[in-house]
Amino acid sequence: MKKLFQAPAFIKGISTLSDRTMKLTCYISKELVGEEKAKLFDFEAEEGWLLFSPNPIKIEDVPLEDAEVKDGFKKSLSQRLYNTMFVYYKQNNSDLSGFNKWREDAMEKIIQQFKDKLI
Repeated sequence: MKKLFQAPAFIKGISTLSDRTMKLTCYISKELVGEEKAKLFDFEAEEGWLLFSPNPIKIEDVPLEDAEVKDGFKKSLSQRLYNTMFVYYKQNNSDLSGFNKWREDAMEKIIQQFKDKLI
């Protein structure tokens, strides 16, 4: 079975973008806890179908085919690295204000590792 996430929500805003796509701003209308929150975060940076209904969605409402995704919506490698570093930092530090300095230091270490391998 496909992994699904469903929660009560409302659409706060809709806008059109220059490439003729649309941007939705949605709010989940209840506090998510534990497994619900983890399930939602599992979808970060993934492409798929967005379904909205005033009533709960049934499994038969979900399209069977894969969602077709425009390349421009995929995160760049540098965005993926930044996000991964942020999640790592967040898991190991309670004070997020030091992230930028930590990231700069970590990036310098990575750069130096490659420089050390140059002939």
